[in-house]
Amino acid sequence: GEMINIPVTLHNQGEEDITNFACTWYGAGWDSPLWLEGDISLAKGESKEFTIPVTVPDFGKENRLVFRANVDGATPSSELNQDNNIMIITVQPDGLDIAVKLAPRQPFWEIPLDIGYVHPSVTLEGDIKMEHRVLFEADGYFEANGIKKEDFKFIKASGQEAMENSFSFKVTQPGIYRVKGCIPALDEHGNPIMFEVDFEQYPDINPANNCDEIDIEVRMGAPKGGGVQPIVNPPNYDGDDTIRPVITG
Repeated sequence: GEMINIPVTLHNQGEEDITNFACTWYGAGWDSPLWLEGDISLAKGESKEFTIPVTVPDFGKENRLVFRANVDGATPSSELNQDNNIMIITVQPDGLDIAVKLAPRQPFWEIPLDIGYVHPSVTLEGDIKMEHRVLFEADGYFEANGIKKEDFKFIKASGQEAMENSFSFKVTQPGIYRVKGCIPALDEHGNPIMFEVDFEQYPDINPANNCDEIDIEVRMGAPKGGGVQPIVNPPNYDGDDTIRPVITG
């Protein structure tokens, strides 16, 4: 990837002391940081600016860069609040990024006893992080626990929210059902799919957020008609029956 320079400012909110400052890729640990500056002397309220050269990772690689002051927790050891010493940023190349998020239409679903089935439904909330002038389209699919699979077309006009896509499936038994929504960025051979944006072809720079999965809870519920109504027989009066008020007191 290309080399970029990341500007970072370190602030001292405590008393004057000496510290260190470093960055590393998320999960890589601090034994061999990507960049390290030691013996930084800062007065109370003072700040210092740094410019850190970083190689932009290829898509599919770890792109979260972690910055940390007082890396070993002992420089200085007198620092009382170390919770605000860490900052995480994302480093990725400019380009197309399709993001997918699933949302259930309601917290759970119930199967009416007198009907025996229900159709849970989810909504796909998608977006693309790239400016475009021409209508953008991409192919996607929904799938529910092997019960049903359905293709959809993701469409987003310039400057507007993406068109909503929804998915429902028939359920006859209570349980937890896993639903997946996806706009694939890779084909069946693992090669990047090229998406057309303003008549140019682009791969998705971050395939990790192209799919989402949620669990849908289905329970047994009351009859849809509200239950079986009790049978009430009206009183059978004959000619000798009399209604008499009783006065007391």
